Amino acid sequence: MKLKFWGVRGSIPAPITQKEYQEKVRDLLCRSVKAGVGNVREVDSFIEKLPFHLSHICGGNSSCASIEQEDTIIILDCGTGVKELGNYLLSRPVKEYHIFLSHLHWDHIIGLPFFTPVYIPGRTLHFYYFLPDLEASIRGLFTSPSFPVDFETVKNQVKFHNIAISDTIRLGDLSVTFSEACHPNGCMNIRIGNNRGKSIVYATDSEYKQLNSENISGKVDFFKGADLLIFDAMYAFADAYSTKFEWGHSSAIVGIDLASAARVKHLLLFHHDPFFTDRQMAEILKKSTRYRNIQNIRKLKIGIAYEGQEIKF
Repeated sequence: MKLKFWGVRGSIPAPITQKEYQEKVRDLLCRSVKAGVGNVREVDSFIEKLPFHLSHICGGNSSCASIEQEDTIIILDCGTGVKELGNYLLSRPVKEYHIFLSHLHWDHIIGLPFFTPVYIPGRTLHFYYFLPDLEASIRGLFTSPSFPVDFETVKNQVKFHNIAISDTIRLGDLSVTFSEACHPNGCMNIRIGNNRGKSIVYATDSEYKQLNSENISGKVDFFKGADLLIFDAMYAFADAYSTKFEWGHSSAIVGIDLASAARVKHLLLFHHDPFFTDRQMAEILKKSTRYRNIQNIRKLKIGIAYEGQEIKF
């Protein structure tokens, strides 16, 4: 089972700005001078030692991830990152895709009209969602004057499946289960497991308004024992419970506590604030690691989700 991220931002795409790019270049040049890099043969080893915000970019596309196991391809959300995923899938022999939408807000569906496979006869996109307005929302993306291609052009490639939260969907060697999340207009957490006992939980756009054991027990049960938890950590803890309360998002601190209670092996922070730079994201990771260590949860691995990141199970 291979997971890959194609978009990790929340709310709106956030391409790197000129200011951030120039700051990165200046920092890199200053560090290279201090490190005494004298020729091109030393460049690769220099890059390997760089901190996260200089060795990586989180990327600016909104939410999209893919999971592949043999001939089964699962797509989690269709934010702007799905465009690059579509280009990749053109090179794969598999022509059937199973798309699970966490919810229908713009940042999770807006990339679909730019997903090239939807225009190719013989390819099939299966959409799964637990609220009845799935088909109307997808049709609405292909509507004049907002978009020049009418839905009738692609309807033969698209199939809709309304599901219940209690359902289990089996796709080849993968099983998919769900739990409802707290988010405006509804949202679902998604858990994918394979026949080797490995599991990934995709828990984006979720708010945890009360953190007592009674209110989080259901979430802990759904996350329990996951090899990887992809968690909405859009806000700082203080913001999530003050100025942005009831906005439907969470924080790294809550993610760490829930992951620990559920005995998750690896926590990836996801759905990044579009206003945060890579340097700010690196600082969030640093503070999260410090909190984990203070709480003595050292077995939990913590990381930042970024575009192009691949994890195999």
